[in-house]
Amino acid sequence: MIALAGRLVPVPAARAQSTPAQDAARESVQAIKNPFARAYVFPVISDTGRGMGPYHRTQQTFTLQPLIPLPLGHNWDLITQTVIPVSSQPDVALPNWRRSGLNDITVNVFAGPENDKVQWGIGASLQIPSATNAALGAGKWCAGPAGAVFADIGGWTVGTVVSNVKSFTGDASRPEVNFLSLQYQITHNFWRGWYMTSSPTAIADWTGAHGDRWLVPVGLGLGNVFRIGRHHVGGEFTAYYSLVHPETQPYAKWLFSLQVTFAKSRQNATD
Repeated sequence: MIALAGRLVPVPAARAQSTPAQDAARESVQAIKNPFARAYVFPVISDTGRGMGPYHRTQQTFTLQPLIPLPLGHNWDLITQTVIPVSSQPDVALPNWRRSGLNDITVNVFAGPENDKVQWGIGASLQIPSATNAALGAGKWCAGPAGAVFADIGGWTVGTVVSNVKSFTGDASRPEVNFLSLQYQITHNFWRGWYMTSSPTAIADWTGAHGDRWLVPVGLGLGNVFRIGRHHVGGEFTAYYSLVHPETQPYAKWLFSLQVTFAKSRQNATD
C-alpha cells in the first residue's frame, strides 16, 4: 500500500496563486479522473486480487474501460462508459483449477448539464451476459438506474458513481441478480502531474444472506499524468484492503491495481 506523509509549510501570499504550469498539471489530472471533464478517456486496468478462499488463490482481471462524452445540445452532455473485463478466475475450493475468458460487459450511460463547479449526471446501467464461461458471468441480462456527481475544488477531484442493477431475463437456471455498485473517488493533485488517489468500488449483493452482502475495500494510490502533444497520458498504482467483506462468500483480501490511461479533450478531438 502506498502512503504519503508530510508537513504543511506556510506559503507566502505572493506565491499563493497558481502558475500556468500548475493549472495545466491540474487540468491533466482532472481529464483522467473526472468523467465529466469533456475528454475522451481510455483506461487500461490490470487488477490482481490476492488471498481468495482457503487456498489463498489469486484472481487476475484485465479491463478496458473507454469513456466517451457526446454533446446533447443546450449545454448538456451524454457520457457513455463501457466496462470490458477479461479475467482468470480461480476455483477457491481447489488449489489449482481456474477458468479464464471474457466476463460480462457493463455499459453505463449518464446525461447531465455542463457545469464548471459541480458536475452530475443520471442515467442507466446495462449488464450484458457476454461471459465465455459460466463461472465468469451471471448468465443474465441486468439493468437499473445509475448516477454520478463530481466536483473539482482547487487541487481536489471528488465524486461518486453509483448504480443498482437487477436481472430481468436470461438463463432461467442461474440465480437472480440484484446488486449495488458504489465507487467513490478522492484525488489530490500535488505538483507536475503527480497525484494521490483513492477510488475503490464497494458492492452490496442484495440476494445474499445478512453478513454476506457487502464488500467494502479501502486504500490509497499514487499516480502521474503527463502530456504528449494534446493527449494526456497517466499511470497509477493503487492498493486496497477489504475492510468489510462477506462472511462465507469468496473475496479478495487485497486488491492491487495498475492503470494506464489515455485521454484527449473533446474540443481537440478533431484537430
